[in-house]
Amino acid sequence: MYEEFVFSTISPSKKGRPPSSVINFSEDLQIPVNSVPRFEMFRGTEGDIVINMNGYSGIRDLGDKIEVKAGTTWKEVLKDYNVEVYGNLDFTVGGTLFFDDPIFGMNEFSSFSNKVEVEAINGSVYHGKYTGGIPVKVIIKKENKNLIWKEWKGNISSLISRIKSWYSNRLPVFRDVSLVKDKEGVRILASYPEAREILVKPFMEGSETSVPFYDKIYSRLYYEGELPFESISLLESALEVAEFAVVRVRRDKVAFSISSMNKIVGLPGVKYSIEDSLFNGCVLCGACVSVCPHGEQRGNNIAFTPLGFYVMQSEGMGSKVANCHLCGNCMSQCPVKLDIVGDLRKFIVPMYKQTNTKLEINELRKNINIVITPISIDLYQYALRALSFLSDKGLDVGLMYLNVNVNSLIKGDPDLDFLNNELAGVTDLITLTPEDHYYLHILKARRVIQIEFLGNMLLKEFPELTKGKSVHIPCLLKNHPSMEHEIGKCSTVFLDKVNGEGTTDKLKADLTLCPLTSISLGIPSILDLALPQLPDLNSIIKQIQENITKSSENTREILDDLTWFDGLDEGLVKDFKEKIIKSSFKNVPQSLLKLIYIYSPILQRNPENYKVIEEIKNAIVK
Repeated sequence: MYEEFVFSTISPSKKGRPPSSVINFSEDLQIPVNSVPRFEMFRGTEGDIVINMNGYSGIRDLGDKIEVKAGTTWKEVLKDYNVEVYGNLDFTVGGTLFFDDPIFGMNEFSSFSNKVEVEAINGSVYHGKYTGGIPVKVIIKKENKNLIWKEWKGNISSLISRIKSWYSNRLPVFRDVSLVKDKEGVRILASYPEAREILVKPFMEGSETSVPFYDKIYSRLYYEGELPFESISLLESALEVAEFAVVRVRRDKVAFSISSMNKIVGLPGVKYSIEDSLFNGCVLCGACVSVCPHGEQRGNNIAFTPLGFYVMQSEGMGSKVANCHLCGNCMSQCPVKLDIVGDLRKFIVPMYKQTNTKLEINELRKNINIVITPISIDLYQYALRALSFLSDKGLDVGLMYLNVNVNSLIKGDPDLDFLNNELAGVTDLITLTPEDHYYLHILKARRVIQIEFLGNMLLKEFPELTKGKSVHIPCLLKNHPSMEHEIGKCSTVFLDKVNGEGTTDKLKADLTLCPLTSISLGIPSILDLALPQLPDLNSIIKQIQENITKSSENTREILDDLTWFDGLDEGLVKDFKEKIIKSSFKNVPQSLLKLIYIYSPILQRNPENYKVIEEIKNAIVK
């Protein structure tokens, strides 16, 4: 649903007609004749049938080579492997081959197709050198030589002159020669196998030791193209205004990729560009797609990711695909720093059913409070266990309930005046869930307040609980102590509560930091493992009553004697009885008294308990 609109985009500045069909590639797929592949969302070709290669990713180690599925990005490849040739980190391996992109190693190898073998489809499946069609798998050699990196600094004009002089007399036997502009400045970067040291010695004057660099799309405007070598000087003015640029050099040609915040007019040799986005600034890079829980919730449908939202917004249908929980994962990935959450917030209509809004236990407000909201209202047992744990650690912590409208909180427009009044005197909040922790940060717009997630506190206290375990990190938890085996993914449990679009139920983990996920999917939470179990509070209050009865019997003679003062000083008997009650729980720890008071509405309904509870409250509220 809606995918055809997304795949009608040819580039961020161009739309074609929507295809009649979008087919996700699989290895048993019989590809229809005249189909066109789509390797990246920011570039494509128009066609009636689009074969979506975006989800077809993975790498198989073949020893001295790797076999890479065509939808795998170079970022994924270079994370684990050192290969002879590679392209722009934001591009896929298949896209680099299909569009003949510039590569690292161009000076030595000329083009990507020269150095790899493929499994491809061009009417039928073939293997060997790439000769056209849809690349499916690409076999790339691992780098087996020790590469040396050198750099030469200077201004653009002088560095271009240096490059021209290198190629005027002889062929410099570097693996790669590139003119680079980035935040470090402008420089020539060249690399070569260590065995060629003597051959490149004539070019080493003025060089310094350097490190590898990687090309990517750095800003909202991007230009890629090719020129004859003798025309390299035509790039000088573009390089002056570029934010980031790589010009790869070979004797017969130069290939450039330039990122800029401002439009570059009259740039020669451009084969592909991202200019004047039709999609509210979105460059269709797809960085948000793989981290979007909403897209995964909808069966990995790209239309329900931020990229799809921006395309659908241009069609007047943004609200059709925008109903997520605003986790913000997309914003951490966006290379052009769009306010994606702010844009989505204008369209979302959260549907969280706030059926239970009455807290069954008493509040006990302090400066530092465990906070419960309608999101976490059913987790009050965890709140009591946490209060016991933190009190035993010497923290004077209370418990409070914020009866906030959850849907308004998700949208970022809760009643801040109400919340500000509710939080009078409160300096710290400790949340039970990542959801409360994430959304309540809006409180900082009005007041200075610390907000901690209980799960993080427990991880710091008990790091051994995660040893040897796979730990689920919820999408709404933005900071946490590092662990050995983290699974950073959205369970979609809370997302389903927000939009009613179902859960993926694919999460497999030994432990989760999200109590809501724990309850829904049966995965133990860090709260289950770390927090102490509650004592039998009914038994404790029963013991207190027995102490009162015993004390009353022991002081019966005094009580009878005080009846002589009835009508003269009613407070004498009252004060004496209160002293009996207070003495009955003087040996009960403060943390247990807090629990008894907070939990008292759920304890056995005994009229004799009411006065005891009132005295306990007087003892613990300071």
